[in-house]
Amino acid sequence: MSERKYRVAMMFAGDPSIRATVKLEETRLGNIAKALRDVGLDVEAASYADEVADEVRDQLLGVDGVLVWVDPIRKDGNRAKLDPILRDVANHGVFVSSHPDLILKMGTKEVLYRTRNMSAPFENTENTMNSVAVSTADRAVDRMVLLSAGQRPTRILP
Repeated sequence: MSERKYRVAMMFAGDPSIRATVKLEETRLGNIAKALRDVGLDVEAASYADEVADEVRDQLLGVDGVLVWVDPIRKDGNRAKLDPILRDVANHGVFVSSHPDLILKMGTKEVLYRTRNMSAPFENTENTMNSVAVSTADRAVDRMVLLSAGQRPTRILP
């Protein structure tokens, strides 16, 4: 009997016209998607735009977890439509890496808004952000595996 493969959607803000054809390998999340596939997860793109919110919600209800990389202070809008979708799919048992209620409690949006015009205090922002993203993805996968085995993680935050 084969072992069940867990399905993970990687959500990012994207153009609704390319939603059906976008390949994770061609996005900034390509290396993370490859790393997740290398450990046996079935990874798919979930390109988000408010115009296709219902379609994205339906997609997310079909996966075990969603890793969310949608900027809370996007130039093209905000997360007013996305956050209720993430709450809804989480209530249906889908693991959401950046649950909106937790983000609000942490004050992440406020910090990002207040520091939006500051320059980054590190030399290589891209490598630093990739390291943070991989670390976040690792914790999310660990949490999904525990939850799928009927265990509750002992900590929510790293």
